[in-house]
Amino acid sequence: MKKNIKIDLYADISCPWCYIGSFFLNKAIKNKNSYKYKVYWRTFYLNPNIPFSGLDRNKYLENKFGYEKNIILNQITKIARIEKIPINLNKIYKTPNTFYAQQFIQNLSKENLNKGYNFANALMKDYFANGKDIGNIDYLFSIVEKYTDNDPQKLFEDIKASFKDIKLIAKHQINGVPVFIFNDQWTISGAQSSKVIENTIDLAGNDN
Repeated sequence: MKKNIKIDLYADISCPWCYIGSFFLNKAIKNKNSYKYKVYWRTFYLNPNIPFSGLDRNKYLENKFGYEKNIILNQITKIARIEKIPINLNKIYKTPNTFYAQQFIQNLSKENLNKGYNFANALMKDYFANGKDIGNIDYLFSIVEKYTDNDPQKLFEDIKASFKDIKLIAKHQINGVPVFIFNDQWTISGAQSSKVIENTIDLAGNDN
């Protein structure tokens, strides 16, 4: 019988390091297929005060990082190129408010954990590789229909799960993402390599 590994992933879909970290997690899970996984996407709002219409990407980055902007973008691009992670930062013209998107992730997760996590991965790839406006509600409605038979509008109305995640964020004192917690005990902060994640999976597996 396969041992169970519970993974709580605290992330925001507009965060490039969360996108990279999720890629490494997926790679580690594929390599460590002797375990059975439950991945919980835990909502973290990196930019909760951004207007629902979004902000110009360049202005946002300049305001946040100043002269370090190009250094950070080059780091992201370099890692993506080395690890063969689909990414094209030149296509991104807007930094979105991810409230609506992350509500859909939570709602889909209540139907099925894999649905929510796969949807989150699809949104991140669409944003970082294709430059889609993942804060646009019409776009979200068109994408979520591929993951559920339920009415997207009805899904959207159920927002209670987000408050649960906000409480969990406070409990674990999380103030930056991504953060991975394995079996409620082993924690990794940041976009660590798939090898680091694999080692942590084994540690968590040995505690079962």
